[in-house]
Amino acid sequence: MALMAVACNLSVKDKCTCGDCQDGFGIFEYRNGDKYKGDWSNGKMEGTGCYTWSDGTKYFGHWKEAKKQGWGDYFWKNGRVYKGYWDNDRKNGTGVMTWKNGNKYIGGWKNDIMDGHGLMQWASGRKYDGRWQNGKRNGRGLLVLTNGDAYDGDWIENRMEGQGAYSWKSGAHYSGGWIDDKMEGPGIYFNAAGEEFEGIWKAGSLVVPRYGNIQDIPKLNNEMQKELELMKDERQHPQKK
Repeated sequence: MALMAVACNLSVKDKCTCGDCQDGFGIFEYRNGDKYKGDWSNGKMEGTGCYTWSDGTKYFGHWKEAKKQGWGDYFWKNGRVYKGYWDNDRKNGTGVMTWKNGNKYIGGWKNDIMDGHGLMQWASGRKYDGRWQNGKRNGRGLLVLTNGDAYDGDWIENRMEGQGAYSWKSGAHYSGGWIDDKMEGPGIYFNAAGEEFEGIWKAGSLVVPRYGNIQDIPKLNNEMQKELELMKDERQHPQKK
């Protein structure tokens, strides 16, 4: 009898405390401290409503059969915020994610991961505007670094790879092939004075020059790599809900 009484007392904590939690508007409180306030249909969250978790995490938006569906705002307890579209309880479509540290992403999502065209703005001032796939830079995109350098070209798995153009803050410019964030294959380099250097590149160095003095290239390439390493430390990937 004692065990039965305890079980009964626990069950009454999951209850509709106000309104109609079957087909209408109602407030439902759960035994773990979670709370939902909004529309119901057939005993499920459906329509517009706000769900607050016991740890302070909150979602306000549209629901369908007790899942996040359509437009909604999600607030994490750590300060992260997502405002955008949902499908089948996951971020899908267009949305904006803002991190507590000031980083911000505006663009496409697929199954909770950045995917499609999007703009990532780091709090440090760096920004990337281009294609994403599976949460990484993949496809064509423009990266602008805090020191004034910029790369416009192809990306594979967050790396400059394919064909692209890199401009240094000094005024120097390179256009050609890339592999693993380094100049690779046929390419043309112009120094700050406008002098042209063309040839075959390997791991960021001109190994088969057609003409030109290339003594300033290693220094510029080293500066570029240092800036890219700093960016890797600040890189933000979407986290699970």
